Amino acid sequence: MRERVFGQGRDNMIRRTARILEIIQQIAGAPGRWSRQKLAEYHEVSERMIQKDLELIRHRLGLELRHENGTYFFQRLPRVPTTVYPLSEALALLMAARAAQAIPGVNSAELAAAIARLESIFPPSLEHLVQEAIDELPRRAVKGHRQTMLTLLH
Repeated sequence: MRERVFGQGRDNMIRRTARILEIIQQIAGAPGRWSRQKLAEYHEVSERMIQKDLELIRHRLGLELRHENGTYFFQRLPRVPTTVYPLSEALALLMAARAAQAIPGVNSAELAAAIARLESIFPPSLEHLVQEAIDELPRRAVKGHRQTMLTLLH
């Protein structure tokens, strides 16, 4: 995905990568809803840039992106394999996901679903302790809360 375009800096590449990932999420979350024009308006780029992004998704990433009646959908998306986490890693992931809720620009519905799945892997005997730790996390990312967040994550 490291396509080099003349005059495009690192920031533009990061923004493009983020846009491509978001386009994949948008199309996967609402198949048949997103047209090239709607995507261009939403991301505030040209339809030509969206077309390049869609081609990258289809050809370089190998996702089965289809176009029908002016909108896009995925024929099939790859499944992520099930993973087993040690308790410490699962707790760190849950805390990081909860902390991400304080960051603007993160898709809140998908993040909430991911958090619910993460919370469900903890044994019932730990639910109360996990919830207590999560409740202590600050709700906003403010400079003064960084130490609190780091302490809780540790």
